[in-house]
Amino acid sequence: LSSGQEFLICTNTSDQDWPAISGNTVVWLDDRNGNWDIYGCRLWSVGDDFPICTEAGVQGWPVISGSLVVWEDLRGVSHDIYAYDLSTAEEFSVCTAPADQTMPSVSGNIVVWQDTRNFLSSGYDVYAHDFSTGEEIAISTAPGNQLVPAVSGSIVVWVDGRQGWHIYGYDLETGQEFPICTAPGNQGHPAISGDFVVWEDERNGGWDIYGCNLSTGQE
Repeated sequence: LSSGQEFLICTNTSDQDWPAISGNTVVWLDDRNGNWDIYGCRLWSVGDDFPICTEAGVQGWPVISGSLVVWEDLRGVSHDIYAYDLSTAEEFSVCTAPADQTMPSVSGNIVVWQDTRNFLSSGYDVYAHDFSTGEEIAISTAPGNQLVPAVSGSIVVWVDGRQGWHIYGYDLETGQEFPICTAPGNQGHPAISGDFVVWEDERNGGWDIYGCNLSTGQE
């Protein structure tokens, strides 16, 4: 952005999809091996991309924070959450619980995802893993579906279907859940950075973008 110059990051003749970036590292889905794997590159060495996960089965939805790359993985009988530490070149499982774990988000030591282990009782739920403590946390197992979580620092946000489709949040430091937007119409696809949450919003008949400053509570 400082130079305004566009540049190619990966020109492999197969398909590349779903990029994510943190600092100077880009990761993406890559079909060069005949199924979807995870590849990456450093922006100071564009063209010198490297594999992150080429295991059997399909990998999807890569996200990155610092040196930690996280994705959903179908190497087994259901979708699980795996991670790779770029600083140690180590891959490890984050969650391999029964049923599907999908759509991860990562910030620092926290990974969150949507989870169907309790699907018959509560639909999709949101879970988290804290790498600093090794603890898994049930963020929301409320009735209805909790979907597409995102995390920044200690705050987790998601789309909540307990009473329509709205935006809810959870503070990992206090253990408290709180509504962010329960306006008429549907809200979806939240993103968060620091104190600011943004989402798509249907209250006016079409889809608009709204936001909330969590420090002031002002929408």
